[in-house]
Amino acid sequence: MIPKTPLSLIVPCLLAAASCASATVVFPFDNSGGGYRAASSIGWNTYHLNGTTVTDLTNTAPNGDTGSVNQIGIGNSNGVGGTLSYLFSISDGTNQRFAAVESVSLPATTSVTWQMGNNSNSTTVSLIVQSAGTWYATQSAYSTAVTSLAQFQGTGGSATPISVDFSTATWFSYDLDTMVVGSTGVALPSGDLTGVGFHIFNAADNAVTRLDNLTIIPEPSVALLGAFAGLGLAVRRRR
Repeated sequence: MIPKTPLSLIVPCLLAAASCASATVVFPFDNSGGGYRAASSIGWNTYHLNGTTVTDLTNTAPNGDTGSVNQIGIGNSNGVGGTLSYLFSISDGTNQRFAAVESVSLPATTSVTWQMGNNSNSTTVSLIVQSAGTWYATQSAYSTAVTSLAQFQGTGGSATPISVDFSTATWFSYDLDTMVVGSTGVALPSGDLTGVGFHIFNAADNAVTRLDNLTIIPEPSVALLGAFAGLGLAVRRRR
């Protein structure tokens, strides 16, 4: 005869499994190194599009100066809520596009949030994700009220929280090699995410975009469903 395990022991274990299965994933843009840093210092890849020419800036450290060069990388001062640093881009000219991406291995996702600030209302940012080998960009391109560096760095500050709900978002195809966003809505595959990042459009010269606290909230995974299936089985065995 199989001994009966008390529900008082079963339920906490299953709830713990459920919690782990649906835990959020945060990608702070922090790094212990000093000074402005290339995105490669935290394992990200970054690109810039000027006209039709895409330049890989993954290993190029930005200098933080406006009006000097198109740049994207990691800031050397506090980000939102006291984080050590943040991701930023600066355009040297009009109609500049940037992309920043990170390889991930995450289950199907419920939503993605981040905090954003920009010094020009000509800046827009789209979330980009990779699934089943293809990149996708949100139809919505997000912007904020004009935000100074001091405001962005404050605890809470004036950084604007942005949230993308995967159940309601409309997606376009996205070509990372050319940094071109499609114009027709497409279905996002329901499988795992293998990449996440941002497509940034700076229409104005010297436009600065700052991003921080990228947070990914996965859907309850198969492990979570299995946990509650196990709970049902345990209850039946006790009857």
